[in-house]
Amino acid sequence: RKEKRKKMSVSKIEKIKQSLFEVISQTNDDQLKESLIEEILPEPTFYASFEHVLIIEGIPIVKPEKVEKLKIILTKLFESCGKLLSNFLLPTDKNGCTIGFVVVEFSNQKEATNELQGFEFDSKHIFKIYKYKEYQDIIKYPDTYVAKTQVPFKEPENIYTWLLDKKPNPRVQFATFQGDATEVFWFESRGKPESIVKRSTWTEIFFDWSPRGSFFVTAHQQGAIIWGADEFKCLCKLLNPKPAMVKFSPQETYIAITSFEKKINVSIWGVKIENKLASFDFTDLAEIMIKFTSSERFAAFVRNKKLIVCVLPEWKIIELDSNFEGQILDFSWSPNEHILSASILIDSTTVCVIIYDFDSQQVLKEKFYSSTKCQLYWQNESEYLCVIPDPIVKAGVEKTIIDVYCIQERDIPVQVITVSGSITTVAWEPHGHQFAILQPTGITEKSKNNVGFYLVEEKIVHKGTIEDLQIDKLIWSPRGTLIVLAGIDKFNGVIEFFDSSTMTRLASGEHLMCTSVEWDPTGRFVATVSSAFKHTIETGYFLWSSQGRLLQKVLKEKFYAFAWRPRMTGLLIKAQEQKLKASLPQLIKKYKAIDSKERETENQANNAQRNQKIEDFEAYLQSKQQECENEKAIRKNLRNGIDSDDENDYEIKRMTYKEVVKEATTILQ
Repeated sequence: RKEKRKKMSVSKIEKIKQSLFEVISQTNDDQLKESLIEEILPEPTFYASFEHVLIIEGIPIVKPEKVEKLKIILTKLFESCGKLLSNFLLPTDKNGCTIGFVVVEFSNQKEATNELQGFEFDSKHIFKIYKYKEYQDIIKYPDTYVAKTQVPFKEPENIYTWLLDKKPNPRVQFATFQGDATEVFWFESRGKPESIVKRSTWTEIFFDWSPRGSFFVTAHQQGAIIWGADEFKCLCKLLNPKPAMVKFSPQETYIAITSFEKKINVSIWGVKIENKLASFDFTDLAEIMIKFTSSERFAAFVRNKKLIVCVLPEWKIIELDSNFEGQILDFSWSPNEHILSASILIDSTTVCVIIYDFDSQQVLKEKFYSSTKCQLYWQNESEYLCVIPDPIVKAGVEKTIIDVYCIQERDIPVQVITVSGSITTVAWEPHGHQFAILQPTGITEKSKNNVGFYLVEEKIVHKGTIEDLQIDKLIWSPRGTLIVLAGIDKFNGVIEFFDSSTMTRLASGEHLMCTSVEWDPTGRFVATVSSAFKHTIETGYFLWSSQGRLLQKVLKEKFYAFAWRPRMTGLLIKAQEQKLKASLPQLIKKYKAIDSKERETENQANNAQRNQKIEDFEAYLQSKQQECENEKAIRKNLRNGIDSDDENDYEIKRMTYKEVVKEATTILQ
C-alpha cells in the first residue's frame, strides 16, 4: 500500500508540473517565464568528474555519408553494455570523416569495460578501452623520445660482511651499553673480547639487534636509527619521537616502534623504504605487542580485548568470523605456518582454545576448559602446542593438566598428563620433542622450585625431576640438549648447567644480582648480566662456556645492557643435518687435533714471549750494573773517599745504656 501511495503521489506531482508548464507557455513575459521555471525545476548539477568516461579506440573510419549509420550501430552496441549517461561523442576531421575513436560516458564504467575490451567490431577493427585519466597520462608524453640520463650504478651496502669472518676459530659478536658508550665486540672461547667499534652517545635510550643480525637499531628522543654493513654505517632514520620499544618482523622487512607520547601508539615502518606503513593506537599497555607470522604474510594484535589480524604488505584488517567472539586472553602464531592459536574467555569460568588456519580459513581444533585462563606454548618447529589451564583442587590436593596438541597429525590428537601442584612456566627444547616445566614448592616468592622433564613420543614420558632448586628461569640452548637453570633477582644469581640427554648436572655457578641470562646463537656461550637498570653495584657481565666454565668476568659501573648478535638460520635440510650428526665422531677427532695444534702453537708463542721478557730484563739489569760500576769513582769522591758500594767497609761499636724502668718503696715492719 505504501508503494502504491508513493506511485500515486509521484504521478500527481508530475500532472501538476505538466499543467504549470502549460500555463507558463501561454505567458508572454519572458522574465516571468524564467522565474517560474526556476521555481519548478531544480537547478541542474554540474559534474566535473570524468570517472565514468571511456575512450574507445578501434572505431571504423568512414566517410561523411556513413557516419549516421555508424552512430546507430554504436548506439545499439553501447546500450546493450550498460546505461549511457549522455550521448557519445564521435569526433570527425575537417572533411567529416571519423578519426577512429569515440568518447562514451557509462553509469557503470567497470562493467562496460569488461564487455567492450577486445570486442571485435569486424575482422579489422578491435576495440581498445582507455579510462579518461589513462588517456590524459598518455597524451602527456612528448612526441619525440628523450633518453633519460643514466645514473651511475651504486653498489648497495653488504649487510652480511660480518658473516664472512676469516678467523680460523669461529667467533660471535655482542654489544654492550655502559655509561654513555655503546660498544660491539668479537668473542671466541680463548682470549678476551675484541672491540670492533665504540661510540659515545651512540644510543640515548636502548639498542637492539634484528632477528637475523643484519641490523643494529638505536633509540633516540627524535626516533630510531638503523645501522649495519661495514663499520656500522647509518642505513636509515625513522622519525618516531620518544620510542619505548622496537620489534623487527622475522624477515626484517618491518619494524614496529612503540611510543608513549600523548597516547600509546605502535607505528609500523618499512626498514628499506623508510616509510610509515601503518599506525595503531592502544588504551592498554598489555595489548601493544604485534606478532608476525614467520613468512610475514599476517600480523596480529589485541585491541580492546578483541583480536585484530592484518594482511601484509597492505596492512588490511581482516574481518574475523564468530569463532573469535569473546575476550582474548592470549594468542600466538605457529612458528612456521599461518596457524594461529588463541585462548578466549567465553564466560567467567570457561575458556575456549582455538587453533585456526588462515590459509584454508578453517578451525583445525577447538576445546573448552573450565578455567579462567590458559597458557599457550608452541614448539619451535610447529609440531606441538602445549596448553596449561588453571590448577584443579580436589580433596585438598592441587593438580594441573598438561595438554599437548600434535599439530602435524590428522585431526590434531591431544596427549594429556596430570602433574601434582601448579606450573609456573613451560619451555620447549629447540629442534626437539621434550619440554621442561617449572613448579613452585611453596606459595612465597622465595620458595624453591622443581624442574620436570617430559618427552613427547607415542605417549608423554616423564624423564625425571630435579627438586628444591633456587631457580626461576629455564633457558634452553639454541641447539637443544643443554639447558641453564637460573635464579634471577630473588635467588641472587644461582646458575645451573644441565644436560637433559643424560639428566646430569654439568656445573654450578653464581652471579650475584644477575638480572638476565642469554645463550649466544651458536649455543657455545652463555652470558649472565647484572644491569644498572635494576642494581647500582656489581654491574657487568660474565661469559661462560656451554659446559659451565667461567671464561670472562667483566664488572663495570653503570653497565646497562648486553645482547648477542643473532645469526641467520641454517641452510641445511634435516637429512643433511642428520648426516652431519652421524659424522660427528670423525669431525670431533679432526677438530680436536686442530685445537691441540693451535694450543701448542699458542703455548710456544707464550713461552717465546716469556723467555724474551726474561732476556730483556737480564740485559737491562746488566746495563744498569755496568752503569753503576762506571759511576763508582764519582760516588766515592762525593762521599769523601768512602766506598759506599763496599759492603764490608763498616765498624762495629758497642754502647751500653741504663734506663730506670720503675721505682717502688716498701716499708717493712
